[in-house]
Amino acid sequence: MRFFRQQVEGADKEAMLMPKSKKLPKYVRQRKWGSYQYKRNVPKHLIERAGKSTIYHSLGDTYQHMVTNLPIIHQAVETFFHRLDGETPADRTLALVEATYGRDAADKLERGEVSEDFEMALWDLGHHLEAEEHLDEKDPEVFGHLLGAGLPPKVFTLETAYEQYAKYKDADKNQNLQKYLNRSKTDLIKVLGKVAFSGTPMIKLTRSQALTYRDALLDRVAPASVERYVTTVKAVINHAIDELGLQMNNPFNRLKVKGAAATARDRQSLSETDVMAVRNMIAAEDLKALYEALCATGARLSEVCGMECGDMNLQDRAIHIKPNSIRTLKNCWE
Repeated sequence: MRFFRQQVEGADKEAMLMPKSKKLPKYVRQRKWGSYQYKRNVPKHLIERAGKSTIYHSLGDTYQHMVTNLPIIHQAVETFFHRLDGETPADRTLALVEATYGRDAADKLERGEVSEDFEMALWDLGHHLEAEEHLDEKDPEVFGHLLGAGLPPKVFTLETAYEQYAKYKDADKNQNLQKYLNRSKTDLIKVLGKVAFSGTPMIKLTRSQALTYRDALLDRVAPASVERYVTTVKAVINHAIDELGLQMNNPFNRLKVKGAAATARDRQSLSETDVMAVRNMIAAEDLKALYEALCATGARLSEVCGMECGDMNLQDRAIHIKPNSIRTLKNCWE
């Protein structure tokens, strides 16, 4: 009787957690005995590679468990499809292993942690696919990876270098850096080709390719901009060389950009003599204060003119230039 009461109370609690609408989320179904299941059809063009047409995952015995597990399972399935549809045989091999033996097995294969039992399991999978003719004729390398119980070593490409540099520099928090990384990457792919950027070892980059990239940019953007993009690429490669201890010369080092040097029309900094001469010419006290602020901070004229009383800290002898109703800023100075 006590056990029956607990079951009833549990059912009542579950009913309270369920929404009034009986409609379940997409890809979710409730089985006859009450548990929840994720059911997803494999895209038609991936069925042969996956070796199955439908994917099932348990979402738990209660509605609350289903709500908690659904986003995790859904993301895992999306990742699986993306990997299965990957550009390389290694990606497709990992997806196949994941579909058959689970995510942990795929991760172990990717890390090269293949035990004797796991090796036998990979052989069995390879022979099964061969017998069932599930393996696409275009994927003989996948079959080779399974029978060889391993994946080829990853190639460190220019694309990999960009990913590592962006992560190291927290580029997602720096819009200006992210802009130069994205633009230089797009131009590299356009000029050198996708294979050179994503499929060729970075150590095989040549000076000729660097010159081709520079000249292609000079045909459409100002030399100063070309200099900045070249500097970005150079920094990305130098970071990879330092981090990995690569034995290579950076082909973008000392790459000259004609017209990028300062000219008579460029804004030059004042010499100490010029600073003193201007200071002696100013008579009005308010202009003197303005001039001293410009000299001491290096801020823009609009930034100094737009300061408010609250921006000045007389106790700490400091100013804080920040955006306000008068004007916006590119940077903050303190």
